[in-house]
Amino acid sequence: MDNLNLIIPHYLGELDDDDKQKIDLWLQKPDNKQTYDQYVRIWKISSSVKCLDEIDLNKSWKQLLLENKKKQRNSIGFSIATIAASILMFLASWWFLMIDKGVDYRMVINSKPNSVKEVSLADGSIVYLNYNAKLEYPKQFNTEYRNVKLSGNAFFRVAKDSTRPFTVKLKDLRVSVLGTSFDINELLDYTEIVVKTGKVRVESIDFDENSIVLLPNEKLICRRAEMIKTNIEDENYIAWMTGIYKFSSTSLSDVFKILKKGYNIKYKFANEKIEIIPLTAEFREKNIDDIIEIIQLCCQIKIVEKNNILIIKEYE
Repeated sequence: MDNLNLIIPHYLGELDDDDKQKIDLWLQKPDNKQTYDQYVRIWKISSSVKCLDEIDLNKSWKQLLLENKKKQRNSIGFSIATIAASILMFLASWWFLMIDKGVDYRMVINSKPNSVKEVSLADGSIVYLNYNAKLEYPKQFNTEYRNVKLSGNAFFRVAKDSTRPFTVKLKDLRVSVLGTSFDINELLDYTEIVVKTGKVRVESIDFDENSIVLLPNEKLICRRAEMIKTNIEDENYIAWMTGIYKFSSTSLSDVFKILKKGYNIKYKFANEKIEIIPLTAEFREKNIDDIIEIIQLCCQIKIVEKNNILIIKEYE
């Protein structure tokens, strides 16, 4: 039954209009809806499986589909055991970054401060790495999935391929797309994801009920079981990549959070009163020293460096 291949993409919202209509029509039958729900439930459970390296996933999946078709001639439903085996094998190929023998995997780290490293993938996707970001990816993607692993901050421009989902695996999350552009910033205690174009699905690895879909100009803050989605009003989240910073009555507290991401600076405010001072300015590909000088003039404050930390204070 071909529809089985479309269940998980349908659940993730990644089907084109024709396939979506096909599954929606199929779901009108109660028995099919039950099968759909079982697949989704076991798919969530399967995310914790880590040891499927020795299975010929493609061959096993096709064989199980064939067996299910034969069973369906004499039975309306499928056994839960068969569904479980099918989903575990299918999703292992979809969601896990499996470094198998014979597969040429590469690792790139941007070790140069105040720089952006561009990485071109075999499918035409491009990844821009911020300072200290690390990307693991295969030299060639296989015919079923496109999986990479990220640590740190990166911007993705994913080439559209409806037959092979693109998955970014983080420490605690999976980010899945077909073709889109988005920014991921994985920090020590939380992860921030912002979508520029397309649609992104974010799922928690440890908390299987936690998943959310992001559309353009939406931001997600993920802190363990907590996921908070908000809208964004500017593109300063990718200023580290574009070199263009635009501030409009932005508090200095927010200004320096953004600058920290782009220039890897450490800073400290002398008091809370300075943090709320607004700044309206635009910087295009300027070095941090020039930006600091302009901020001092615009906000009538003093910024000094002490032990590699910028101290932001009032004029004495």
